[in-house]
Amino acid sequence: MNGYYSKLYELQILIKTITPVVICLQEINFKNDYVATLANYNSYHKNRVHGNKASGSTVIFVHKSYPSIPIPINSKLEVTATKITFKKPITICNLYLPNSQRTSISKI
Repeated sequence: MNGYYSKLYELQILIKTITPVVICLQEINFKNDYVATLANYNSYHKNRVHGNKASGSTVIFVHKSYPSIPIPINSKLEVTATKITFKKPITICNLYLPNSQRTSISKI
């Protein structure tokens, strides 16, 4: 995505056109505890916590008409997960691996 606010207009068009149940974004570029919000969606996020520059980060938006809860993940990776209940529960995992960092399969 490379910046939440730089693509917000396109995201709003997508939501208005198809009303997705789940939206996963990477590279939203938020600092520390900043939380992205969208009307009618719950958000689950993990922001990059090192440095003063906003970069990376992941967020999962889940439409409020579907019950969802965060799934805690103990990792230094930028990863967010949530359990969403449809007829049966499913898990959505959103992982961002920056091109600038080498990540082994064992870390995932």
